[in-house]
Amino acid sequence: MDKIDLKILHALQQDARLSYRELGRRLAMSSPATAERVRKLEIAKIITGYHARIDPAALGYHVEALMTVTYPSHLSRRMYKLAQSTPEIVECLHVSGHGSVVLRVFAKSTGQLEQLMLKVQQIGTTETSIVLSVPFRRTALEPARGQLE
Repeated sequence: MDKIDLKILHALQQDARLSYRELGRRLAMSSPATAERVRKLEIAKIITGYHARIDPAALGYHVEALMTVTYPSHLSRRMYKLAQSTPEIVECLHVSGHGSVVLRVFAKSTGQLEQLMLKVQQIGTTETSIVLSVPFRRTALEPARGQLE
């Protein structure tokens, strides 16, 4: 990847809806050259998708929680299957240290969160923290300092 690729990634993370024309204008490139660069980044699996960020509360999910789950390793496949099949679990992180996985969960209520905890506790023990607020959440990964200069 060169500096142009990094600038493309930076711009698309800020606004994935940019047209090739606008993206090319920002990079002083033609639309076809810009489209080709983006296509190569997609083929290389550097760009893995384009997504809309949704406010969970707008869909009725008012409780966000982090659930650390500890279970024997032979139950890993069962845990991953449960995580993938449960829409309220939006992230499953296999971790080192305390616990086996950390689940990021959205629930409509604490009652729904409790039901989800009981379901997960059929696989392992849980330690759950309810998110009170999110003072900061990065939604884009920026190039390391000096990479764009």
